[in-house]
Amino acid sequence: MKVTFITGRWSSREDGATIGRMGTSLPDFNTIVEAHSSRVFNLAFRVTGNRQDAEDVVQETFLNVFRGLGRFRGESELSTWIYRITLNASLRVKRKIGDAASLDQLEERIQAMADEVPDEVRSWFADPAKAALVQALLTEINQGCLHFMTFRLTDDQRVVYLMREVLGFSHAEIASVLQVSENVVKARLHRAKAKLEAYFTARCQWLNPETPGCTCQSRVGFAIALDPEILRRVRMNALESKETAQFAGFVSLQVGSISELYEKLPPLRYKAEMVKKYLTELEKKNRS
Repeated sequence: MKVTFITGRWSSREDGATIGRMGTSLPDFNTIVEAHSSRVFNLAFRVTGNRQDAEDVVQETFLNVFRGLGRFRGESELSTWIYRITLNASLRVKRKIGDAASLDQLEERIQAMADEVPDEVRSWFADPAKAALVQALLTEINQGCLHFMTFRLTDDQRVVYLMREVLGFSHAEIASVLQVSENVVKARLHRAKAKLEAYFTARCQWLNPETPGCTCQSRVGFAIALDPEILRRVRMNALESKETAQFAGFVSLQVGSISELYEKLPPLRYKAEMVKKYLTELEKKNRS
């Protein structure tokens, strides 16, 4: 199916009936992308754990949405249908990552690289004038740690936890997307909270300073080796990001539960133009 961007609206050359329905009972496709692309991207990123995978999921989701609009029967909210497509695509990608045993092996690598910190970054910790850089670096590492530790949950628990605690979906919305009862959602959420709370309380010094566990500073070497772009983002965030300062200020206080930290994770920015560009390029390939 060819996708064309015409005078500010998306359309299909092969299904004129779909366009008619979009003009009456559904918003135009451009409006759908604008309204949902950011939340779709954040859901995809939180489930897959990878920005590039999340961007691929966004593209797959809206391509499937476009192709399926003519078959959408309105038995659920349009947003519910979109997020169900997103979740299914994200879980297919996520299952490449591995299980808790893989995370245990990763922890061993992290600890082995604790001393492999670039000299420039070491100097930040010794220089009070670099406090903003240190704060931005440790905040990013903390956010990454919070994110990846959810992989210790089962898929059922993890999806519910992310949708509720990080992304702010209501119990009813989650139940509708997953096609389960709200009681099932609440039970999965309770188990996920208990499991994460126990894990972090026993290990994380940021959450529990009296715990002789890991620190964000001990993960600096691994984080930089894994993602060299982190230093560029840190420099930018130290100067520009109010979200980083707000999050760092919050976690420096006494917090009552790990869920409070997850609730404060800032959403990732996503520009709807990215998926529009993808679909436009797809049309050009179909023409050639």
